[in-house]
Amino acid sequence: GTFAALAIMTGAIIAQVRDSERHMAMQTTHMLAFLRNSSATEGSATDTPHQLPHYTNAEIAICCSFVVGCYQLIFGFLRLGFVSVYMSEQFLNGFTCAVAYHVVGSQFQHMFGIDTGHQSHGVFSLAREVLDVMANISHTNIVALGLSIGCALILLFFKIYFNDYIKQKFNVKVPFPIEIFIVIGSVIASNLLDLEHKHNIKVVGHIDRGLPSPVAPWDYWPLLRLIWVPCIGVSVVSYAITFSVGKSFAMKHDYEIDSSQELIALGGSNLFSSFFRCIPVGASLSRSAVQESSGGRTQLVSIINCFGICAVLLYFGAFLEQLPDAVLATIISVALRVMLLEVRLFKNYWDVSKIDGSIWLVTFLSVIILDIDYGLYIGLIWSLITLIYKSQRPRNYLLGTVGDQTDVFVPLGKYVNAREVPGIKIYQFCGPLHFANVDYFIEGLEHKIGFSPKEIKRKLAKLEKSEKNHNKNTGEKPKTADTYNVKHRTTTHVNPTIDGVELRVPANTGTGTGPGVVGLRAKLPTHLIIDCSMFSYIDTNGIKTLKRTIADYGSVGLKTLLGGCPSHVTKQLERDHFYAAVPANHIYISIYDAIQHAVQQQRSQGGGGGRNNGSLLVAQNNLGKNVTANGTVTVNGNGVGIHNRAYDDDGFDEIRIDFEPICTPPVGGGRGVAKRTDADSIDSMDDDGGRQRETTFYY
Repeated sequence: GTFAALAIMTGAIIAQVRDSERHMAMQTTHMLAFLRNSSATEGSATDTPHQLPHYTNAEIAICCSFVVGCYQLIFGFLRLGFVSVYMSEQFLNGFTCAVAYHVVGSQFQHMFGIDTGHQSHGVFSLAREVLDVMANISHTNIVALGLSIGCALILLFFKIYFNDYIKQKFNVKVPFPIEIFIVIGSVIASNLLDLEHKHNIKVVGHIDRGLPSPVAPWDYWPLLRLIWVPCIGVSVVSYAITFSVGKSFAMKHDYEIDSSQELIALGGSNLFSSFFRCIPVGASLSRSAVQESSGGRTQLVSIINCFGICAVLLYFGAFLEQLPDAVLATIISVALRVMLLEVRLFKNYWDVSKIDGSIWLVTFLSVIILDIDYGLYIGLIWSLITLIYKSQRPRNYLLGTVGDQTDVFVPLGKYVNAREVPGIKIYQFCGPLHFANVDYFIEGLEHKIGFSPKEIKRKLAKLEKSEKNHNKNTGEKPKTADTYNVKHRTTTHVNPTIDGVELRVPANTGTGTGPGVVGLRAKLPTHLIIDCSMFSYIDTNGIKTLKRTIADYGSVGLKTLLGGCPSHVTKQLERDHFYAAVPANHIYISIYDAIQHAVQQQRSQGGGGGRNNGSLLVAQNNLGKNVTANGTVTVNGNGVGIHNRAYDDDGFDEIRIDFEPICTPPVGGGRGVAKRTDADSIDSMDDDGGRQRETTFYY
């Protein structure tokens, strides 16, 4: 299972040491040749350059186990187990799935009975393994290939069909140990048919009897300078696999595991076993699953397993010497069937979240294309990058109310019944506010509400300059003699009046010269509420950003309130002396409280363009133009009420008309309809020439 990844990585380190030995041997040969041929150094010709002592593969593996154990113990005592929290499910799944393909790829040459002469390692190792097999496909041993195919078919039949059958038929939870019978049958057939000599089938070979005698790993000190760097990857992979296996079973059986304790235990195992000629160890997912399905729950099972392994080492090792490599490679490959099929999980991760899917994909491809250790590092780095990205660019929404429940706020556009609170913008930022995302916070706010303070200031300055120039040239607002007779709906050159208010209508009805300063201010909301309930953390830069936001939007007439502030946020604001710059009435425990305060201010201030006059917050006539209420409703287009007169964006006064509600306004706000009360002027028109029969308003 996953333990094979450690074997592959250990084998790669052994191959690197062998490459270093060959490289150093070549250097030594060239140096000696140079010294022999150099007359200038004839006296020192007997001094040979430093040469690495020759070590067996087992000795290199022992040294790897010792170094890995030291690393893990150091990491454990430094409490570095917290790093495991950055090993997400997507990362671990993509990593183990790719490792499974590496393991199967390394078994191809054994299943085909091909000797490529070397074991590929390093960058593109899996691709080179497959290419080497394909290049030597003509040398395939038919008997070895037949053994592999036959064993694979038997194993798949038992694992896919037979085990499920006996589980349903006889309620047997333990899978049938078909691997043991295949090993026994293969060994018997190998001995009877003399497969090693007659058919050139590679077998396991000699296995030492008895328990190994202790050795001192530090005797191989010269190896350390060659293996200490790659052993870091082995230690991390060993821990990652062991922790992921332990975590999966801990979740299944409802118990807790200590990540740092796992590091210490694993480091102690590797360090102790290095004295008895063992390679680096780690958890095996397949064997752990078999043990768990058999009912094993405690360390007693491991003790029984140890006795079984000792029995094999002491008495049955000779029996396994004739086991064909093709059969062993097939058993390993079929055991990884489930892990190989986990590649299908990528689609699920991708559909749920593109970021989660990218973690799986980057880790998987890095391991497949590069190598196991490089893939591990790249996958971890990419996981951290995505974590930083999600922290730097959290979700943000503009909130509204649902139906008549003003204390329920949901993102606009995601709920069909959600509507914006009139004259109030509610901005929600779903993440911490810190130095890395304050710019994104401001950009998101401006994008959601549709304008920025700087943009409004520029427009106001431009409009003020334009209106000053207009007033300077004309001395008064432009007027026209063409009007409409309200009662008889005929054109006349007299400006009629209603309740003493003169009606002025431009000659070109329906056209205007653009919004004025007052009209532009009327279109702006009165309040901006920032939902702080999702702030998990705020730093000094975030607090400064809130101060600047309140000041910037206040400069264009918007009062900014903070709603839903958690206790840790308010404490952080107090420590930074936030209330010295911002009054305390800008902070509220909930969004609802902030809205109530904003509504009260709207009612007390008056004004138009969404600002409250009397009992109305905003209103809209049948032509889609805004109206305001000042005791009675004043039709004023996009302008604001001035006493009993108003003007819209074309600069001309409008009609002042009384309305009364047709329906009772909903509690807490809602939509209603009002009709005209002055029956004599029911068919009168405004300066755009449209009839004013009724209006839609919001309380």
